[in-house]
Amino acid sequence: SKFIGTEPTGRPFDEPSINLEKKQVFNPYVNAGGITSAGLLAGSARERYQQFEGLARRMSAHSGGVSSVCLNEQVYASEMSSNSQNQMITRQLVNAGCVKDEKVALDAYTLA
Repeated sequence: SKFIGTEPTGRPFDEPSINLEKKQVFNPYVNAGGITSAGLLAGSARERYQQFEGLARRMSAHSGGVSSVCLNEQVYASEMSSNSQNQMITRQLVNAGCVKDEKVALDAYTLA
C-alpha cells in the first residue's frame, strides 16, 4: 500500500512508527499500521462490523447454533475511553496524510 510499508520499526508496537518523509507507517504489524489499514477500508466501522456479525450468525446457524458472536458494548466503550495512545497515533496519522478520517479509522481498529 502507498500508506503502509514493510520495514521493521525496531520500536514498541504502540509507538507512532510513521515515516514522515514517505508519509507511511513502517509496517502493518504495529498499532499505526493497523489503524491505517482499518482507515483504508470503505464504509463506516459499524457497517463493516454488522456485516461481520451477519456472517458469524450464518456460520453459527450452520454449526448447530453452538456459539454466537456479538459486540460487547461495555468492552468497546471502555476501550474507546482508555485508548489515549491510539488516539494520539491516529491524530499523527491524519497529520501525516496516512488516514483521512480519524474517527472512522480509530473506531474500525478498535472494533477489530
